[in-house]
Parts: sequence; C-alpha cells; structure tokens
Amino acid sequence: MTNAMDYPGIPVKTADTEAQKKTNCGFLRYQAILVVLFPVLLIYTAYQAFKYQSWHFFLQRVGFFSRPKRPIDIWLHTASVGEVNAALPLIKEIQKKYPEKTVLVTTTTPTGAKVLTQKKLTNTIHQYLPIDYRFMVSNLLKHYQPKCVLIMETEIWPNLFRLCYNRNIPLCTVNGRLSRRTLDTTGWIRSLLKSTLQYSSLILTRSDNDSKAYIALGANPDKVKTIGNIKFSVETAITGKTKLDLARPYVLAASTHASEELMIASLWKDRELKNSGQLLVVVPRHPQRLNDILAQLQELNLDLAVRSRNDTISNNTDIYIADTIGELIDFMAGADIIFMGGSLVPIGGHNVLEPAALGKPMVFGPYMENFASEAELLTGFAAAIQVDDLAQLGNTLEDAQQHPDKYSELGSNAKHIIERHKDTASRYVAELSKYMDAEPNVNRH
Repeated sequence: MTNAMDYPGIPVKTADTEAQKKTNCGFLRYQAILVVLFPVLLIYTAYQAFKYQSWHFFLQRVGFFSRPKRPIDIWLHTASVGEVNAALPLIKEIQKKYPEKTVLVTTTTPTGAKVLTQKKLTNTIHQYLPIDYRFMVSNLLKHYQPKCVLIMETEIWPNLFRLCYNRNIPLCTVNGRLSRRTLDTTGWIRSLLKSTLQYSSLILTRSDNDSKAYIALGANPDKVKTIGNIKFSVETAITGKTKLDLARPYVLAASTHASEELMIASLWKDRELKNSGQLLVVVPRHPQRLNDILAQLQELNLDLAVRSRNDTISNNTDIYIADTIGELIDFMAGADIIFMGGSLVPIGGHNVLEPAALGKPMVFGPYMENFASEAELLTGFAAAIQVDDLAQLGNTLEDAQQHPDKYSELGSNAKHIIERHKDTASRYVAELSKYMDAEPNVNRH
C-alpha cells in the first residue's frame, strides 16, 4: 500500500497540537458561517442564473452535473475573464506536452465561461466551480476524479483545498499572488487561511514578493517557488489576432470601471482630443454597465455609438462603446495608443502585458497595485507611461497625437520585454509535470 510520502508534495498529517486545535476551530467557524449564509447564497446564485439565462450555471454552482461521470486528468480553476486569459498559455503548453490528457476548466462567472468557449480549445471541458460547501465540492471531485488540481492566481477555498488533501489529489497554485486585503486579515480568518495553505502541494508565484507574501500568510516555505508571471507568455495566447478595422484611427480605453468612462470622455471633449480625427473606443470591464455609462455621458453632448446595438461609426462619432465580451485584444491590436483602466480609480489596474505583447504604446494611472511589478518593469524600460492623475493623462494623449513616432518606440520596447519572458508558461508546466505525470494515491478517508 502507498503512503503520503510516496507522492511528491502531498503534506503529511501530524499529531494534534494547540495549533491544530485552532485550525479545527477556524474550520468549524467557517462551516457555521456557510450554514448561516446558505439561503442567501442559494438565492443569489439563482438570481445570477436568471440574469444570465443559464440553468446550467445554477445547477453546477450547487454541485450538480449533467455530463456522464468521467475521470479527467487535470482540473484547472480560473475564476473569471482575467484568469481565463492568463491561463490560456498554460493550457496550450499542457496540450502540447500532454495531447492525450483532458483538462477540466472551471470558472465562477458566465463571462469567464463565454471567453473560454470562444477559444474552442481541444481536449478541454468547462464546468462552473461549486460554491465552497463540502458536499458540493465533493460532488465535483467524485464526478470527475481529477488526478491533479491547479488553481490560478488568488483563490483560497478551505473546503476545496482540504477535500483534495483528503483524497490525495495534489493541489497547486499557479501564478500565485495575494491581494492586500488577504494579507491584512487577522484573527481566526488569518489562521484559517494559514491552515488552508498547508494543504497545498506546491505554490508557484509571479515574483519573489509574491512568494514572501504566501510565506508570511503561513505557507510552507519548502512548497513555495517563484517562476515568473505567466502573463508574459501572452504572446502565445494572442498569436493570429488581427486588428479590428473601424475605418478610423482610435485611442482605446480598456477595461474601464465606474467613473473612469466619464472622466476620460470629459477629457476627450475638454482637451478637444476628438478634433484630431481619432475616435475614442471604450471597452468597459463589465459590459452590463452600459446603461449607467450612457446615462453618465449623456450630459457631455457627444456623439456616441454602441457596438452591441450595431451602431454605425461615422466621421461625427466621438466615442464608440464596445460593450462586448471576448473582443478586447482585437481592439487592442488596432489601437494607436491604449489606456489601461482600473488605474485612475482605486481598483488596482488590469493586465498590461497583453498590449505590451502587441507592441502597443500604453499609459495607465496611479492605482496599479494588482500589477505593480509589471508596471514597474514596463515603465523602468521606457515601455509604458504611468500618470498621476487625469490631467497628466490628457497631456500624454495630446503628446501622443503630436509625436506618434516617440510612442511607437514605447510599444517596440514593450514587445521586446515580452519576447524575453515568453517561455514562462513552459517553465510552469515543467514544474508541474511531476504532478501531472504521477498517479494519485488512495484516499486518506
């Protein structure tokens, strides 16, 4: 009979200690909170299913699956659109090395599922991640019997981690990063997160700072390793992308959040940037905000066109709102310059490596906490511009209109940085191969 020591990376159980008692107490509190919240979460999930017209979303989020039971090789969890896009180079590298293996990809949002479906990946199936109740997660594990579980970036689910441990299924974090909110937790929640991390087989992070953050939260230092940001392999994911032809040159405001659309549209009008002949294209992070955006921009008396309504772009159109899913990179490919949203307001920024891989000049605001190392790298090598406020953004866009050659050099520098790091996804697969190659042990219980 095999034991835990035969399988690389599986934590070994130890005798109960005071720390273990605190851990158990934390898990009991967590389970109690889930019990109390059960009606609320059920109603909210039903509301989301109704909103997106997806009965499958509701059933799968509560742990019921319509597909026949089938063992799969690798389960990769990607929360939403950002994580799906980040995971694409990894999926392609896995498919290249293991063409015979099936990959189950889970998301928690319909938008993430839609982006994944549009990619039409081979040997890949999609399900929604069940809510973190033991019986719901257990149903998924019994249904698909994965041999290896990969978690993209930030997700830490106590029941999921513990159930994988109990079944001797290696669970690895990929492109790991922790939010400031997670790191700042205290008391029993911090203790719960610490104990949950102990069930990890391996934590592979974006940077040394991310590795230190996991260790500070309580991860076993022997299980934490810095690989690099997998999003540097984005070139693989965007291969073959062609720019959208809007019949006019345009500036792109990508992944914008509430208030940013109004700020940038006001800037576009007040600085008379629209008089250059360029169009302003706005791709909101959450397309369902369209009505709110239109209501805010109405007071500016600008000529607006909306993509989901099939509006025609004319010479008089000032702003084109692209409220669609899955087209952001296509819009990036055709832009003269890109502003990355979520950075003029305290959101923390969005992925700046996709426009970099396309060789596009890029500017972003002061709030880039979620992509601090990437922003520092790009600005440090004159591959992007970071502004402090809206006024500086206006100055930059004016300068870009007057000196396009200077900004073209920014884009070239950015593309060069991506090319130097594009093997990151293959290095992740090399680290994970011992788990994807191995056969699982028997369940602990």
